[in-house]
Amino acid sequence: MYDLNTLLKLKKEKISINRYIILKIIEDCSLSLFREDYREELVSLKLEGIINSELELTTKGVELLQSIEGKKTKLIDYDKLHLTLQNKLLSLKGKKQIEGFGGVYFIPNKTELKEFLTRFWNKYPKYKDLDKISKILQKHIETCSKKNSFAPAIKYYIYKQGVGSQLASAIENYEEQELETKQTFDGVNI
Repeated sequence: MYDLNTLLKLKKEKISINRYIILKIIEDCSLSLFREDYREELVSLKLEGIINSELELTTKGVELLQSIEGKKTKLIDYDKLHLTLQNKLLSLKGKKQIEGFGGVYFIPNKTELKEFLTRFWNKYPKYKDLDKISKILQKHIETCSKKNSFAPAIKYYIYKQGVGSQLASAIENYEEQELETKQTFDGVNI
């Protein structure tokens, strides 16, 4: 199915359908599946400043998608999320990092955080709510801090090859709890 308005906006912005598809794939964090097929197009998008060297949408790329689709697209601020996680640990334990089992750091570096979230979104594309993910990861830090056992490390909590994702389970539980809270409300709405 296609949307005539989107096609008309593509024509107005002078963007081919192929390029639009690539931008949507990048937006959905599933480019790794298609990287080799679109190598030339990706180089061109990089040269035009629409994507960066990490194959993420730049501000220019986000604005282009917004102008085509007429909606707001959120950039993922990995640095902010990383800092939020560090600050949570700092407030609970007085340090921004803890070395866990086997020399694995509890909070991944920014590159690992991005890598593991990308893997997570490739496997669980419906869980895109970064605010919810941030809250759940902070809750994991609190739980580990109370137990004084920092396992699993955040990156393995997000996604571990062959095991799956405790983050995905936590999001499902979080959504079920939100639904139960809404259904059990016995007060009066004003």
